[in-house]
Amino acid sequence: MQKSNKTVMTFGSFDHLHEGHRNFLKDSLKQGDELIVVVAREEAVFEIKGKRPLHSLEKRIENIKKEKIAGEVIPGDEVQNSWEVLKKYKPDVIALGYDQKQLRDTLLKILPSLDFTPEIITIPPHKPEEYHSRFVKNPRDTIRLSGKVERGKGEANILGFPTINLPLNIEHPSGIYAGKVHIHGIEYKAAIYVGPEKDIIEAHIIDFKEKDELYNEWAVIEIEQKIRDVVTSKSLQEMKELIAKDVEKIKFLL
Repeated sequence: MQKSNKTVMTFGSFDHLHEGHRNFLKDSLKQGDELIVVVAREEAVFEIKGKRPLHSLEKRIENIKKEKIAGEVIPGDEVQNSWEVLKKYKPDVIALGYDQKQLRDTLLKILPSLDFTPEIITIPPHKPEEYHSRFVKNPRDTIRLSGKVERGKGEANILGFPTINLPLNIEHPSGIYAGKVHIHGIEYKAAIYVGPEKDIIEAHIIDFKEKDELYNEWAVIEIEQKIRDVVTSKSLQEMKELIAKDVEKIKFLL
């Protein structure tokens, strides 16, 4: 029997359901007639993000159902990368968030093995002109900035600790900070630099394995705790050793 409705499927953990999630789900639904939301199980969230969700799978599903946006809200596969849910529902469209590049790459690899060919689309950030380099304080007083990664001067590469750069459009004290970077849907620990000039913020992503350039990718930087003041008078070797100590300290703190 041929389907009469165009179905859209999307994936996510949806641990803290916020306005960004709601806008994403609404925009995903606009790509078809019915939306199916697949909520990741705890094991999948841990594998991707390195930490377990605060809310149970049942609670996260319940929260999405309350929004009355999706026609169906279902748990993800019990066996990772089996794609049983995808094969069962055979959606016409798979809608992904702007930060789900890793999932998109995986889906493109498995498409030839499926007996149907869904369209894969990326939903852009909602009102990016309002969120570019915007900052908010969360309950822990963490400063969050988001925007597209800009090309830097390459000085951090010389030190052996490459960074991503975002414009700094707020007043913030200079220093070296412990924090987090969210990119491609994954959270990483980061050593963050705010220089005396205060025009950009740089973040060295700790244990980042990807080799692709990140220019123009959307990223979020969270500034959590100051480690030390900025030092400029040390030699190149001394700076390398100092930054290495910063990284080890941040790994321990976070």
